[in-house]
Formats: sequence, C-alpha cells, structure tokens
Amino acid sequence: MVLHRSDACPLTPSSSPRGTPEWSWLPPGRTCTWQLPEGTHTDTPSLARVGIALLLILWGASLLLLRRTRNAA
Repeated sequence: MVLHRSDACPLTPSSSPRGTPEWSWLPPGRTCTWQLPEGTHTDTPSLARVGIALLLILWGASLLLLRRTRNAA
C-alpha cells in the first residue's frame, strides 16, 4: 500500500529527493525507498515496534485471563 503524500519520505529534512513510501506490516510502520545514483536506499521501521505491539497484546491477554479467573472463583 503506497501512501498518498508525495512529501512523506524526504531523504533529509531539506532535500529535494523524495522516496517512495510504503507500509510494512512486520515491523509495523512506514518504509521509505530512494533510488540514488549509488544504488537503492531503504529506511525501515525499528524492531522496537514489534516489542511494543507484543507487550500490548500480552497485557490485554493477561487482563482477560485475570477476569476469567475472578469470575470462576
């Protein structure tokens, strides 16, 4: 899925080269790709996002488990 903002991926804050923005599901976040004379350059989201998502999922699962154990008692 390509984002619609053409300025979504500047190479540097003041540069004119614009990259191609896309969405990455693992790790979740925006990926920008530039075709430069030196070759292709890609910026990917940090792997910390996977840890944060996993932490939130485990937190929600623990709340559900706690609710079930309280209702069973």
